[in-house]
Formats: sequence, C-alpha cells, structure tokens
Amino acid sequence: MRALLAILLVLPLLGQSPVPVELSASERQYVQRLGKVTMCVDPDWAPFESVDQKGRYEGIAADLIALVSERSGIPLELVPTRNWDESLARSRKGECLVLPFLNKTPEREGWLAFTEPIFSDPNVFITREEHSYIGDPAELPAESIVLPRGTAVEGWIRSRYPQLSVIITETEAEAFDMVSSRKADMTMRSLAVAAYAIRKRGLFNLKIAGQMPEYQNELRIGVLKTEPLLCEILGRAVRTISPKERGQVRERHPSIDVQTPVNYRLIIKVIAGLGALMIVGIVWNYRLRKLNARLEKALMEVRTLQGLLPICAWCKKVRSDEGLWTQIEQYVSEKTAATFTHGVCPECAKNALKV
Repeated sequence: MRALLAILLVLPLLGQSPVPVELSASERQYVQRLGKVTMCVDPDWAPFESVDQKGRYEGIAADLIALVSERSGIPLELVPTRNWDESLARSRKGECLVLPFLNKTPEREGWLAFTEPIFSDPNVFITREEHSYIGDPAELPAESIVLPRGTAVEGWIRSRYPQLSVIITETEAEAFDMVSSRKADMTMRSLAVAAYAIRKRGLFNLKIAGQMPEYQNELRIGVLKTEPLLCEILGRAVRTISPKERGQVRERHPSIDVQTPVNYRLIIKVIAGLGALMIVGIVWNYRLRKLNARLEKALMEVRTLQGLLPICAWCKKVRSDEGLWTQIEQYVSEKTAATFTHGVCPECAKNALKV
C-alpha cells in the first residue's frame, strides 16, 4: 500500500473572494466519483513549489493550486516523492493524476493534457559576475551549462545551442554551486528561482547575465490524458484566477532578504583607486603649469622680436632697448632660445680666394 500524505487544498486564501466553477449535474457526479485527486510535485523548486520537513506543500504553486482546488470543488491529495524525476515517473505510471506546475513539452504531451498557463516567468542565464552579458546564446563559445535533471529546457538547449556542453545535476542547489565554484560556466533557470537561490544561499559571485529569447516558463496544470473531464474542470478554475490574484500570490513569496556582508577589500581598492587618481591629477596639474610657463616665456620672446629693429647699416649691430649696440648674434641669443654657429657662404668664399 503506497504511503500517501493527504493535504486538502480547500482553504481560501486570505483576502480572496471565491469564484466557484459552475458544474453540471454529470460533472458533479464525476467529481464525487473521483474523490481526492492524487498530485505529485517537485519537492525542491522554491519559491515555486517545495515540500517542507512536515510534508506540507508550499510556494507560489501551492497558493495558486489552493485557489483552483477551492473553486473547482476538487480536493487534491499530495503523493510524497523524493525528487522531480520520481514525480514524473509516478505520473507516467498513473500513480498521480495531476502534476500541478510544469511547462508543456512535446514529450510530456505524450501522456498529459494541459490547462492554460496558471503562472508565467522568464528564463534567465546565471553566470559568475565576471561573465559578459548574454544577448544571443547562439553567439556563445563552447561553454558549459548545468541544469537540474528533468527540466523542460534541457531539450531546447540541446537542439538550439549545440555548441554548449550540458551538465546534469540531481538538484537545483548543485547547479548553482557548480557555477559559483567554476565547475560550469552558467546555468539557466526561472527568474524567480534564480533570485531566490542566489539571495537565500548568499551566492553573491553570481549574477543574472541575460534572458533566454523566445522561451519563458508558461507553467500549467498537467492531467493524465485518461481524465479529460478533470483537465477541463481544472482549466475552468484556472481561468477564474485574475492577474491581481496572481500578483498577490507572487508578493507573498518575495526573494529572501539576506544582508550583504561589508566587503572591506573592495572598499580599500576603491580608496586606493581614488588616491591614485588624486596623485595623477596633482602631477598633471604641476606639469601643466610648467608647460604654461614655458609657453608664456616663448610667447614673450617672440613678441620681443616683433616690430622694427634698429640695426647699423655698416657694421650690422643692433641697438637694444637700453640704447646699447650689440652684435646681432648676441642680441638674438639674449632674446630667444636660438644659438649661432659660423661658417662661410659660397659667395664670400669666392671673394676670400680672390684676395
């Protein structure tokens, strides 16, 4: 006799006004004949769904499924499983009529019928903080991506991005740990799951590096194909849940607020960097003042040689501002940075040879 943990999800959520699904007489008889509907979940998928140590079903999915159960009038009985793989296996064997919170895939459609989405959430890439932004996964080099076993996105990754090496782990925690410890380059999880895991476990060397294009979590209730009427009734209950109610459920499960420890090493680096910038600024200003002084001196010297110079027509001496007559070479050298060397031009050389 299999061990079952009965959890009746029929208590209304606080602040909600129940909108029961209207059932026909034959549908009511069907529901009554079904009795408690068995349900398998992922016991390790917080904050979406998990099972605590006392066997209680918790998370965003638990709150939404409570609304569906209440409004459809169908009580749900939790079948305890060790992990998601076991839940899928028991569902295939018909031991669970319902999988309450999963993505629809071609493989799963082989034995399940699905309701409309009960909750939507984007898939994101999680990498270490030094990894660059991921805009298009197709442009990634041959890197490794780690995923928990049994996820719907595994097939999508393998078919769309064959250059990525896929590593499989048994749990969500192992996937995040492998990225944090550099045993894998990235993982890809739901945004809500990623934020929850990073903050709860203090993995502050991880970041959300981009969003998976064209693929987000459209989470639905999956029902065995042998019970189409059950799927139809649960689907009608899903449609009674308003966007406001979904928002209120999300708000009841915020990311865990973990205080970030003070990073003194980072503070020292910042202070050292600012100090270096100040020193560079001081040196630069000093050099700039020297260059300005040299430029001003050069401009003054240029201005000195501007205008009319009184020069002797016979000996070529130049009269200074003080009234003294000096050789033109001496005058120019005093007023500028120019120096003179002496030689004989070709014409003077010819004249010298004639003498």
